Formats: sequence, structure tokens, C-alpha cells
Amino acid sequence: MLVLDTHILIEALAGRLRSKDLSIVSRDTWSVSAISLWEVAKLNQLGRIEVDLEDADVVRALAPVHVWPITLELSRVST
Repeated sequence: MLVLDTHILIEALAGRLRSKDLSIVSRDTWSVSAISLWEVAKLNQLGRIEVDLEDADVVRALAPVHVWPITLELSRVST
């Protein structure tokens, strides 16, 4: 399982991954941190990207993606 960072997730959802990168990420299932989804929503809200988490194609693309929660323990050790 690949953990995608926010930048790669945005590029993948927008269909802008380079062919080499696409071949790498297409070999495995995807996962993301919950904060990445928040970042995508916030960047869309601010007009910095055009990836709407409410768009049916985006919802469909994200359906099989595992989302890692931000737990209390993770919050503690990250600061």
C-alpha cells in the first residue's frame, strides 16, 4: 500500500501525473493521511487548485483509497 502525499494526490486526481509516476503509483493500492483530504479541500476553497472533493469523479477515484486517521497519539508525537 502506497501512502501518497498531498501533492501527488492532487496531481493524480487532476490527471497530471507523469507517465513514469503513474506507472509507479498504479502498481499498488493508495492510502492517504486524513489531513491530505483536508488540505485538498482547503486549497480548493482558496482557489489554489481545482480539485473538488464533492465532484462525482473525484469521489469515485477516492472510494478505494484507504484514509489513515489522525489519532490522538499521532497528534501528540507530531508536535
